[in-house]
Amino acid sequence: MDESPSACKNEEKRLFIGSFQWIGFDNGGAMIKALKWTALGTVLMGAGLAANAASLSLTGVPEQIYQQSKDSPCIISGQNCPQQPSTFAYTNYNNTGAMEETEQTSPFYTVGQLLSMFEYGFSVGLDVNQAGKKDQTLDYFHMSLGASSTSMSVVDTYTGASGNIPAFNQGAGWADYVISGFTSLVGLPLATVVAFDMKLSDMSSGAESFFLIANSAPPVSTVPLPGAALLLASGLGGMAALRRRRKAI
Repeated sequence: MDESPSACKNEEKRLFIGSFQWIGFDNGGAMIKALKWTALGTVLMGAGLAANAASLSLTGVPEQIYQQSKDSPCIISGQNCPQQPSTFAYTNYNNTGAMEETEQTSPFYTVGQLLSMFEYGFSVGLDVNQAGKKDQTLDYFHMSLGASSTSMSVVDTYTGASGNIPAFNQGAGWADYVISGFTSLVGLPLATVVAFDMKLSDMSSGAESFFLIANSAPPVSTVPLPGAALLLASGLGGMAALRRRRKAI
């Protein structure tokens, strides 16, 4: 096999996995091949785009809390997302019930685009629609960053065991699971490219959806900082001592 970049001119998208491997995707988002190529991945790692990499967590949500909506848009889905905002693209891999496994990547977004919608960061909701007795598997989920859409490095990753996403039957559009722990995008150049990719296996005829969920704003502390409180107390004590001195004179 020719593993040079020039042998892959027809691929629309390339997603770098760490420093040593990239995956090519066609226009529909399906993975078509994985080839080794080290140069650009290493450059991106050295530039700090892949710094502070995180291991993502998958947590079950056994009640209806997070719903796909215009404020929680799909990034990858096996069916139409009816409340998707028209300005936010997503990959629809159109699961008609015949798929046993699939590997998909989202469209490319930018740091500026995501921060404008998710000021305090985000998690990813996973809506599992299980039409069968066998529990399905989320093999992996990644977030990747890059200086351009042709040079992406994975920074956050989740890897799962077989049968790790049995459905809670929340109904279509509601998250059965939340993927959390993503690296903060704050401070990165706004033009930095962001993408997500995943692999599902042991699939049934139901269609799974991945959508973004805004993190809550951090609480505002009403308790004075210890240093500030000490400084305030010292100042008040000094004023009282000065009054006593003036009275003694």
